[in-house]
Amino acid sequence: MLKVKGTAKDRAREMQRTGWIIDPRSSKLMPKWDIVILVALCFTALVTPVEVAFLEEGQYINGLWIVNRLVDLVFICDIIITFNLAYQASIEQGGHWVFHKRVVAYKYLRGWFIIDLVSVVPFWIMTLDYNHPFGGGNERDVSSEARLPVLMRIIKLLRMLKLARMFKASVVLQRLLLDLLVHKWEWTFAVLNMVKLCLVLMLYAHMQACGWGLVSSNMQADGHPNWIMYFDQRFREKFNEEPTWADRYIAALYWSVMTLTSIGYGEMTAENTTERLIGSIWMMLSGVMWTYVIGSVAAIASNLDPSNVEYQNTMDALNYFMRERELPREMRMTLRDYFSSARRVHQTSDDGDLLDKMSPLLQGTVALAANRKWLERVWYLRELTEKPNAGSSDLVAGLAKQLVIRSFIGHERLPVGQLYILRRGLVVKMWRFLGSGKVWGEDIILNSSELIDHSQAVALTYVEAYTLRRDELDEVLDDFPEAKEHVRKAARRVTMQRALLKYLATQQGKPGPSSFAPSSMAKGYVEVPSTAKQGTEHAFKTMDQKVDSLTTEMADLKAQLAQVISLMKHKHAPTM
Repeated sequence: MLKVKGTAKDRAREMQRTGWIIDPRSSKLMPKWDIVILVALCFTALVTPVEVAFLEEGQYINGLWIVNRLVDLVFICDIIITFNLAYQASIEQGGHWVFHKRVVAYKYLRGWFIIDLVSVVPFWIMTLDYNHPFGGGNERDVSSEARLPVLMRIIKLLRMLKLARMFKASVVLQRLLLDLLVHKWEWTFAVLNMVKLCLVLMLYAHMQACGWGLVSSNMQADGHPNWIMYFDQRFREKFNEEPTWADRYIAALYWSVMTLTSIGYGEMTAENTTERLIGSIWMMLSGVMWTYVIGSVAAIASNLDPSNVEYQNTMDALNYFMRERELPREMRMTLRDYFSSARRVHQTSDDGDLLDKMSPLLQGTVALAANRKWLERVWYLRELTEKPNAGSSDLVAGLAKQLVIRSFIGHERLPVGQLYILRRGLVVKMWRFLGSGKVWGEDIILNSSELIDHSQAVALTYVEAYTLRRDELDEVLDDFPEAKEHVRKAARRVTMQRALLKYLATQQGKPGPSSFAPSSMAKGYVEVPSTAKQGTEHAFKTMDQKVDSLTTEMADLKAQLAQVISLMKHKHAPTM
């Protein structure tokens, strides 16, 4: 007998493929097979109890008999597949996937194999009428049960062992729900719990109805008074015809639902001591089930939409705040409009808690997938992403993690001094209207504040924008020397262009260039408050180096501007 150990050597052996084995993660067959198994399990849970309690299925070959044999064939195929299906070990054992065929078979033999084997035992061999296998195709009612031998009734009860396979339905159902409803349809777990609760409730009512009918059908076969006997009498008196198995099942289901919901009884009552005893047991079980259902529904309803609950609590706190401080009506309306519009931003801001729970690799990957399309709208960052460099994705992922969504109300001035990528809304800047996807503030990479555009952007509507500050950008670029040099070259290019534009505007007698507003020309602008992330001691240590670097760059720019001006004068000089 193979004994699975928890050593590293054994785990390495278990992860090796031996023979034909199915990987449920990559197999295209398994999702479809799960649906087939789920349909077969549903058929077993719904039809088999009805057959045992209200029908005499199995004595003749008919449509239902053929469907049952097809279901048995599906279960036999599932046994074969499970012997060759890889599984994931528990977390205590390492959480690795086991592909070793002998280990897979050993685990299945110790687990679900006995239940699966019992579900396909061919009890129908002993109940089939071999003299007349196609004897009219008509099922006999339970009123003829007394003519069946005792062996036939025992075998009929043994067929209920097929329901043992329903314990495995939770595994298949969980795998199917995660693959279809969560991954593809993106249902929340609160909705899934509500769906599962409804299914459990309906299954319980169905099984209770079949159990109630099974007890009475056996009593009727022995000639004892029971609820089916009195139901048949009342049915014949009212409708002048014999009730069918469907009539009896619906009557039992009617009794089951009344018992489950504690509504009470009408004409459906216990007719003997055994039925009263079993009915009392059903009532106690139904009371526990109904209490569980009510408590679960209340818990699920409170968590069905957590973001909406948080929003409502925020608005209640806001109303209390405004009432206690006696704010004017117009300000109250503005605050309510802002919080209502910024609801998605506040929800998105909580995503940082989710990112903190991820590994560093996942944090960068998720941030890259979510924000790359926005960062590529910045021209010097787009050039970095287009380069076939292995570190470009890491760079963009680092920048994406630094992006912060900020919201502004209408007529609010957006502070100068950071990069903006407009996500939603409309702003005006230097008589230009900017919509979603527009970018401004790219000049945060410049070192000269006089060449940075200080023209104020004003929100015309409610605005959401991704923002990035200079210190955040420098923090990421410090880990990527090539990208840092690329951004520095882009800064020099923009510096030369704006310095030249400013010089030409001065030569033409204009107060300044029309494409950007230097700090000396701008008025009434709002700046981003400085939030240095480095310590004070480190800032003092690097201050001299920053001044020296800035002095060197300004000297280089002056020399380059002198060359440009000299060339322009030489070009426009009159020829002799």
